[in-house]
Amino acid sequence: MPRLLVVDDRESDRQKVARLLVDLPDVTIEEASDRDSFLAALENPPDIVLTDLHLPDIDGPSVVEAVCERCPYVPVVLMTRHGLKDEAVAALKAGAASFVLKKDLKSQLKLTVMQMIVVAVERRRQDRLARCHTRQHRVLDLPTDPDIIGPTVRLAKRMVEETAAVPAGPRGLDKQEYEPELIGFSETDRLRIGVALEEALTNAVYHGNLELDSEMRDHDEARYYSLARERALLRPYSQRRVRIELTVARTGDPCQAGADDLDVLRRPPSGPNLRFYVEDQGAGFDPASLPDPTDPENLMKAHGRGLLLVRTFMDEATHNAKGNAITLIKTAKGDGDTE
Repeated sequence: MPRLLVVDDRESDRQKVARLLVDLPDVTIEEASDRDSFLAALENPPDIVLTDLHLPDIDGPSVVEAVCERCPYVPVVLMTRHGLKDEAVAALKAGAASFVLKKDLKSQLKLTVMQMIVVAVERRRQDRLARCHTRQHRVLDLPTDPDIIGPTVRLAKRMVEETAAVPAGPRGLDKQEYEPELIGFSETDRLRIGVALEEALTNAVYHGNLELDSEMRDHDEARYYSLARERALLRPYSQRRVRIELTVARTGDPCQAGADDLDVLRRPPSGPNLRFYVEDQGAGFDPASLPDPTDPENLMKAHGRGLLLVRTFMDEATHNAKGNAITLIKTAKGDGDTE
């Protein structure tokens, strides 16, 4: 049964929406009138969010961003008034799926919501299918381009969410809804995994392939990034690549065969659930030569800070002998025992 969340501070407007949609089959309408009630409603994500563009304590773009961050498969439809063009455009850029002018609610709202129901149902089906992954392995050959770092991190985080945050055991796969108790990585873990991978990729692109010294960033940050843009267009820097291997398994060692065997799936999570490998084509370096980033005098310096975060957030972070490749390993907790 599709659930529609109506976010509007005016009770009369919420009631108007409910009246216009009352005859839609099997649609449940829920309401939120302010920021707190809206965020609370996202704890049990609806199928569609229909929101006013202006609320007393949160604006339309912020509503969209919150939905995209917490439940990215939920489409957001804006209700807008004339004269709010800039705000509407900002909300659409933030990820809103559609909009309806308030003056046209009677003629357009029902059709728009019906379209979004189709989208939402299909997205949920795709999400359920994605969460049936037992193991994922991606190999990427990336250019020396800082703009590719963000999309790569988002891909890795999505793999973790699909594979390492799943129902506790294969029994849940036969049910229409997922078990409320999950295994795998907590939200904090997933955030830290993303940060660690981003730092590893940043090191590979800037320090490895572009051969930039982070000490320069401490003294002249503008020059550091200007030189990065220049080198990205010049040989040999522009011809270098970054090799990425992203491997995530529901349980057991993600790089061993048989991770999707039923006997393996029935066991509690054990061993590394995640292994990332990042290799650049630079000259490499000696990790032992870095100054201690935990020293108070070095803590706020860019030099070595990224490696400190990587080593702190991952269970293992090991370089090859040349120093141009790093392997990151993270173990998921089991039985809902996440921090």
